[in-house]
This record gives sequence, structure tokens and C-alpha cells, in this order.
Amino acid sequence: MMLCKLSLKNIKKSMKDYAIYFFTLILGVAIFYVFNALDSQTVMMDVSQSTQELIDLMMTMLSGVSVFVSLILGFLIIYASRFLIKRRNKEFGIYLTLGMSKRKISFILFLETLFIGIISLLVGLGLGVLLSQVMSLVVANMFEANLTKFAFVFSSSACMKTMIYFSMMYLLVMIFNTISVSKCKLIDLLNGAKTSEKMKIKNPYLCMIIFIISCSVLGRAYYTVTHDFLTLQEVTDILKPIIMGAVSTFFIFWSLSGLILRI
Repeated sequence: MMLCKLSLKNIKKSMKDYAIYFFTLILGVAIFYVFNALDSQTVMMDVSQSTQELIDLMMTMLSGVSVFVSLILGFLIIYASRFLIKRRNKEFGIYLTLGMSKRKISFILFLETLFIGIISLLVGLGLGVLLSQVMSLVVANMFEANLTKFAFVFSSSACMKTMIYFSMMYLLVMIFNTISVSKCKLIDLLNGAKTSEKMKIKNPYLCMIIFIISCSVLGRAYYTVTHDFLTLQEVTDILKPIIMGAVSTFFIFWSLSGLILRI
């Protein structure tokens, strides 16, 4: 009970540091729900048979993309967790100095991560439910569907899938955090805040070229799915703009981060 209260107190005290972590989790949960809830709304659209087949194919592809999004989100959460633990190394070192065992410190961190995960999941699902309605309207407008049957829909299957994927991913993060703290030495914890991450500065000219090319490829991918979507009849036709968009988005962030770091 005492460790539980201490965990809640630590979350309140470190709310500024946890803000970006909360945002990452909430956004990830919301996006994952939106991707998997679209099929619940699109079944109510009044469209032609050929258009319905195209929508079903798009929903299948989005369901696969959501798994890719969850993997990316997992890496983001692990990195954010490492950042938060590093910010609090000195605090954990003081706990050890005062006689608290590593097992109790790991349990405190486990509780904090659990509380944050539960809150983020609930808020993310709420945001996802609202965004899914907006996304459904966008899809309906894209395919010029009849909106007379449109209604507010909560997808229980998408909610369940989101909770399962998030729980599995978050459990791995909690285990990772617990192990990383349990393996730390007292001297490393006390001096952890003084250690900077090693980062190689990228070539600015290379970053600029890659940024321009990536923006062009991403623009082409978006143009394909918004203006030439009727030509996307086969799976390979749909996969092409998705891969173009994913790869170009990655290189946009890669090149932009290099330019910002150089500046």
C-alpha cells in the first residue's frame, strides 16, 4: 500500500517529464483503434458492389498497417521509458542509499508504468472513438457514399484488439524497465543524469537532398490514394502507395532530425 502511494506521488511529481510519454501512448492507442474500427462504420455506407469490394480491401490493408504502427509505437515507448528512467536515476540511487532494495524500486517503477498505461489506454480509446467517426466521414466522402445510414458506432472488436495489442506491448516495456533498473549499480544511478547520449551528427547536405526526395515521394503516395484511388484494384496496387508513404515518412523524420540537430 505504501509503495502504491509512493508510485502515485512520483507520477504527480514527475508529471512534466511524463507528459510526452502520455502523449505518445494516447496517440498510439487512438491511431490503432481508428485503423481497426473503420470496417464497423463502412458496412453502413450505401455504395456500389465494386466500391464495397475496394473498401473491404482497404480495410484489410489498414488492419495490417495497424500492426506495423504498434511495432513503431513499441520502439517509441521503450525509448521514452529509457529517457524517463535516466532522468530519475539519481532518485533511484537515493532510494538505494536509504536502504530500499532493488526489488522494491523495480516494483515502484512497475506500478508507475502500470498506472500510466491504464490511464493512457482509457484516454486513448476515448479519443480513438471520436476520431474514428471523423475518419469514417472522410472515407465516406472519398468514395462519395450515401451518408443517410451514418451513425455513431463503437467497435467492440477494435476496442478488444487495441487492448490486447497494447497490453502485450506494454507488458514487455514494463519487464524491460524492471530489468534495466534491477541491473543498475548504485554509482551508475547516482551519476546517470550526468551522462549524455552519444549522437552522430548527420551530413546537412545529404539530409536536405533526402528530405526533398522524401517529401516528393510522400506527396505522390498521397495523390495516388486521394485522386487515383479508383485505379487501385489489386493488392499490389494498394501496397505500393502504402510502402512509399511509410518509407518516405521515415526518411522525412530521419533527415529533418539531422537538420535540426545540426542547427
